[in-house]
Amino acid sequence: MAIRKRTVKREVDTSELDRWIAGALKRSRDVRPPLRHMQRELVKAHDRLFQTDGAPVGGWAPLKSSTFAEKRSQGYSGGTLVRTGDLENSLTQLTNPMGIRDLGPKSMEFGTRVQYAQFHQTGTRNMHERQVVYVPRTFARETGGRVAKHIVEGTVPTTKEAKGLFNVI
Repeated sequence: MAIRKRTVKREVDTSELDRWIAGALKRSRDVRPPLRHMQRELVKAHDRLFQTDGAPVGGWAPLKSSTFAEKRSQGYSGGTLVRTGDLENSLTQLTNPMGIRDLGPKSMEFGTRVQYAQFHQTGTRNMHERQVVYVPRTFARETGGRVAKHIVEGTVPTTKEAKGLFNVI
């Protein structure tokens, strides 16, 4: 007796998944939305840096008493790293012309164009190093999570349609 083969044929409509994958691929080519958010977070972090005399980077060395007295006699505030406010403002304002806030499809740059910042950042033989541009400890993880969420979730039409596809950070 001959054995008959039995087969079952099923067709699966993957058009919705195909659209989602195409959208994720498109979003992966331009991650500016989460990077823009992270630039705002860097501005906030640098504002905290200046408000706390460098606490997030271990604290800035206090000014020498002679430097403090000189600043006071010239009418400047006694704050560390603040004479005119140019350096502080370039790092704590989102749209300051001396601030560097460049965004590319997959990259961002944050910093300052204030020329003397480099001397504070690295120090000199006559001046303590006081880190003025820094990356917060959790910044890379937070950026990665936001970028992943942007790529995976993006502008998915409904939560129900995307639910269960991936668990995102």
